[in-house]
Amino acid sequence: MSGSELDYSRYFWQGDSVRLRPLSIDDAEHVFAASLDSPSRQLLQLGIELPTSVEELRTSLLKWVGCKEADGAVVFTVENLEGEIVRGDLPAQP
Repeated sequence: MSGSELDYSRYFWQGDSVRLRPLSIDDAEHVFAASLDSPSRQLLQLGIELPTSVEELRTSLLKWVGCKEADGAVVFTVENLEGEIVRGDLPAQP
């Protein structure tokens, strides 16, 4: 890694450009915005999310926060090495 050490104390996996970390409740606004991005949801086969609110989403995020398995999925947030979220989606809600 270009001069920096791998940090697994908070991250599940780390590479040269991005790292995976557990989903947190603080990711709600980003996940909400991503849920409105239909082309990426179609590509990832996540279905189409009906509009909701950030507050409602925070409540539903609780079942995945901290790498808990729920509905057959473990959800991570992908961020770059500067800590900016690159990707963070949820599985389709039944």
